[in-house]
Amino acid sequence: MLLGAVIWTQWMAVGLAIGVVLATIALVVAYFRNVVRAKYPPRGARRA
Repeated sequence: MLLGAVIWTQWMAVGLAIGVVLATIALVVAYFRNVVRAKYPPRGARRA
């Protein structure tokens, strides 16, 4: 029974680690889309 708990928590840690990595990547992408793109708009784009 105890072995099953250890294995279950290890898989839970793997899932949480993957979620944290994906959330960090999403945060960086959102930052670049919102902040950097507003500072340097594409050519031909009008500023508001």
